[in-house]
Amino acid sequence: MLTNFFGTYEMKDETRSKLQVAASFKAQSANVIHKKPFEPKKSECHLTDITAVVLNIKKTANEREIFNETIRLKQTRVEELRRLVSISHLK
Repeated sequence: MLTNFFGTYEMKDETRSKLQVAASFKAQSANVIHKKPFEPKKSECHLTDITAVVLNIKKTANEREIFNETIRLKQTRVEELRRLVSISHLK
């Protein structure tokens, strides 16, 4: 029978047997000291995928070149239209 702050109570048989096993613990010999240490085996597959690097700079440069060309074409059209309008006003 055990006592605690609230009074006395009886231990269950299961709890009592667990406590007895824990109290009767005896250390065993340390065989692990004499064994070879664990070594993980090396993987046969590559951990990283080796591929050619494609930089975004080249793609962006090409897109910018196309954009600049379209702007240049629009500006030349606008200038042509202004020139044609100014010629038509002179007549």
